[in-house]
Amino acid sequence: MSSPTWPAHAGAITDVAGIEVGHFTDSRRPTGCSVVLARGGAVAGVDVRGAAPGTRETDLLAPSNLVERVHAVMLAGGSAFGLATADGAMRWLEEQGVGLDVRFATVPLVPAAVLFDLPLGDARIRPDAAAGYAACAAASGAGALAPMPAPAAAAPVLQAQGLRMAFGGIVALNDVSIEVMPDELLAVIGPNGAGKTSLMNCLSGFYKPQQGRIRFKGKDLRGRGVHEIAAAGLARTFQGTHIFSGMTVVENIMVGRHLRMK
Repeated sequence: MSSPTWPAHAGAITDVAGIEVGHFTDSRRPTGCSVVLARGGAVAGVDVRGAAPGTRETDLLAPSNLVERVHAVMLAGGSAFGLATADGAMRWLEEQGVGLDVRFATVPLVPAAVLFDLPLGDARIRPDAAAGYAACAAASGAGALAPMPAPAAAAPVLQAQGLRMAFGGIVALNDVSIEVMPDELLAVIGPNGAGKTSLMNCLSGFYKPQQGRIRFKGKDLRGRGVHEIAAAGLARTFQGTHIFSGMTVVENIMVGRHLRMK
């Protein structure tokens, strides 16, 4: 079976003459960078919003400033660390002889912006200058059909099989199985006493089912403590939530965050 392709007129940015787009993905965690190249220069604009912007050289784009054209725009993950990707783009463009002639050197103008993705995986892994260089080297402006890779078969993130939980003569769960796939939102609905809370407690380790098995991200959770399961990324919240009255707002937040702190 052949891979599906984009339609000939998909309205891609590379349909514009002189525009090339490249991307780099770091296989060690979900992060990377994308670059839009305009080797001949392009007039650009920006609208920076929010209280904590992560940007570089965006002041160039103000209409009152001297420079009218930029040679690339870099978008990256890694929070402020990801701004280093623009260094790689500048180096690549300089090697191609692309930039603003300031008499003493040719200076590529590369505004950049980043997003905050540090909670996803190991925060020590983030896009750098080498990633920006690689994105530029991979750039293409071809408007030809591009094959779309077939999606890989996803494995369940959470899988419970044949769970049984009884309290004396009261059976709360009897041969209950459930699967949660990546990016899936799943609701468990039932009347009072149906076993919803018992199921959540079994999944998160508060209860130990008498029968069945639970796997999270491919690992068997049997024998794991509640703290170990929570540290792995599987936890539950309670219907009644309260703060510690003797602690500040920040301290209350830190208590909930402590498993993710170094």
